Amino acid sequence: NEGLEEILSALSRNRGCRVSILRARSNQILFIPPVLSQIRSLKTLDIVPNPLIDPPAAFVESVQRSVPKIVQYLSAAKVKVSRLKLLLVGYQNVGKTCLATALREDFSSYRDLLDFMKKEKLDNSTHGIKFDCWSPLQHRNLFFRVFDSLVDDSEKVTFNMFDFAGQVVYYFNHRRFLAQYQAVYLVIFRSDSGWEEARSQVYHWLNLISSQIEGEWRELFAKKRLRPPAVIVVGTHADQAVCQRKEKKNGREDWSRLDDHRVYWFADLIEKKEYENMLDISPELLFINHNKKETFRKLREQLTVK
Repeated sequence: NEGLEEILSALSRNRGCRVSILRARSNQILFIPPVLSQIRSLKTLDIVPNPLIDPPAAFVESVQRSVPKIVQYLSAAKVKVSRLKLLLVGYQNVGKTCLATALREDFSSYRDLLDFMKKEKLDNSTHGIKFDCWSPLQHRNLFFRVFDSLVDDSEKVTFNMFDFAGQVVYYFNHRRFLAQYQAVYLVIFRSDSGWEEARSQVYHWLNLISSQIEGEWRELFAKKRLRPPAVIVVGTHADQAVCQRKEKKNGREDWSRLDDHRVYWFADLIEKKEYENMLDISPELLFINHNKKETFRKLREQLTVK
């Protein structure tokens, strides 16, 4: 990619440039540099075959290698999307299937949710991967916050939901299904566990997800050509988190286990930016309490915004 960028940069600096066709086939080019827009004389970019990611090779072929149309694609402020991946990962018995079900359906109470799961035989541990769809957007002209992408107001956006089993035996197989682009991960842990255990679990999944992102994708993320997969860290069973009392400088104050998670590891995760250019981690740690519907509303707001 560096070679193509150097050539295009040199052409853009040459005010007398009259090159109208540039051929760059079979060079392992992953993306077309934005500097292409500065070369006024160039009309055709013969760049297929190449393993293009942005723009996709199929798009370049469809516009017959037209430079003006490629430039129009590259300069588009928003990318319209209609289907995205939502992947739920976490250890066994953290509540992934329960959370996925509660997101898809609107239950008046936690008991109604449990009764529904029992009726649909969803109350047992997941084996392999459960797949479902969720179309949360019923309004027009909405934006996906996690992608900053304009949703086509003529279509209903759908999440393809992947509920990954938490048993260790499935981890190797999970690697084949982890997404590198146009995806949201919900990394889930039990908030009623100790903060050391929660930290270990979350980092395990962040490491597993990021290890599947190949170098060419990281390059695109670093150059801000594409947005990396979004990650929202979610603590379930917030209603069972044991409240404790701790001494603070200004006197005795209530200090819950939820505060332990925020202070002792999540703040450090955000501050260190260990997964920069690989994952776009939401800076807000969310806690789910099945007895409080507003906690689900906060999660939905992280995914979509009106």
